[in-house]
Amino acid sequence: MAILEFERASVHFGGVRAVDHVSSEIEQGKITSIIGPNGAGKTTLFNLITGAYKLTQGDIRFRGQSVARLSPHMVHSLGIARTFQNIRLFSSMTVLENIMISTHSKLKPKVLGIFIPGTFKRVEENMKGMAEKVLVLLDLLPKAGYHASALSYGEQRRVEIARALVSDPEIVLLDEPSAGMNVREAKELIKFISQINKDLGKTVVVIEHNMRVVRHISDKIIVLDHGCKIADGVSEEVLRNPKVVEAYLGHSRLTTYAHVR
Repeated sequence: MAILEFERASVHFGGVRAVDHVSSEIEQGKITSIIGPNGAGKTTLFNLITGAYKLTQGDIRFRGQSVARLSPHMVHSLGIARTFQNIRLFSSMTVLENIMISTHSKLKPKVLGIFIPGTFKRVEENMKGMAEKVLVLLDLLPKAGYHASALSYGEQRRVEIARALVSDPEIVLLDEPSAGMNVREAKELIKFISQINKDLGKTVVVIEHNMRVVRHISDKIIVLDHGCKIADGVSEEVLRNPKVVEAYLGHSRLTTYAHVR
């Protein structure tokens, strides 16, 4: 069943068609990867989903409801969370504090609650419990008291993912989560994304350039090039599509790419 639908989604910046009549579906409970060369429109599509950009034409629907005119805050409140290409942590705060900040939209007490003794303490305890649950899943609990600046790059990436998860969204959008990771960290990321999907039951949409990661995690792949969708389907079929290989990697790597494991 589709949880997120694109219907001829388009956004133009002057004469540039950053996303051009893209139609596709994101299946509930699945992992979908969006790939394509730099400038293909991948992050722009995420910005359209989350309300950072507004559609020029077309529609985007979450559970049948159009989100095309909603603010980022309203989209997030519906159950769509995201990470960004650039790490956005508070370096002087601990890992736990960084994650707890992201829970405020779910746990903010009602106005009258401020007059009830212990309200804020209970809220804070709930926030901490939610944060620790995510820390355990992403193998970050031993680092909960560390300042974000003391973590490795791969660990900081995982904290970013934890911040998206702690609001308990239905869909998690991960924008190039393996960027800057070494081989070991990328392998660990494959495991963590699978756990987010299977253990937490989250629908995951990933923008990714690491083909090894894409191949291991994807139930479905959407390929963009110059703002247009050029392929859409199950992982193996799309990855072996000559048009995809030509657009993404070039003619010279067609054979090599087809045999990547």
